[in-house]
Amino acid sequence: MAPSTDDFSDWFSSNGPLDGDVIVVLSSPLHPQGTRSLQLIRARDWAQIFLGAAAIAGAARLALPFPGSPVPISAQTLAVLLVGWILGSRHGLSAVLLYLAAGAAGLPIFADGAFGIYHLRGPTGGYLAAFAAAAWLIGRLREQDWPKGFLGVTSAMLLGHTLILAIGALWLSSFVGWERAITGGVAPFLVGAAVKSALAAGIVVLWHRRGRASRASDALG
Repeated sequence: MAPSTDDFSDWFSSNGPLDGDVIVVLSSPLHPQGTRSLQLIRARDWAQIFLGAAAIAGAARLALPFPGSPVPISAQTLAVLLVGWILGSRHGLSAVLLYLAAGAAGLPIFADGAFGIYHLRGPTGGYLAAFAAAAWLIGRLREQDWPKGFLGVTSAMLLGHTLILAIGALWLSSFVGWERAITGGVAPFLVGAAVKSALAAGIVVLWHRRGRASRASDALG
């Protein structure tokens, strides 16, 4: 016998959607409640992606120019890596791509309120593109059972920051040369990358701890 829409609904209610899966809404006049449940699951996934993009946009407002460098100091990388870890590789990547598309389309959500396709093609474009790669990497590390203690998560976040700086400097070097790309696009951000990695790890550890406490409370209740 073929499974009903309620069967699918019950499974998703118990297990949640697989990370990155596209949820197909199965409609049936005999099972309207099951259809509504699946629609809510898909809406929740989209809401997470939009919230992730909004978090990155908000972090872009916390930016300071660095003298002699086209790359500002901002909280964006912190937000990007947190979004990647919390949402997973595919949803985290989707959130970053949505953020980049919105900024390129004209919303003033890049660092310092900048916007437009130029910023994806200009000197800082490599850093923006690297956000997508880093979010995917961090999400993938979490999905592959990367250690979730403070030191483990800190090392993952450092890998993410390293990827962003490497891709960003590689792109920047085509505009200003290798020496200036390193001195202006990497060196000034190393200390900040270490601090933000530790901060992100602290947030993630607390998030996991709260999740475990919530599941334990549900089990007891």
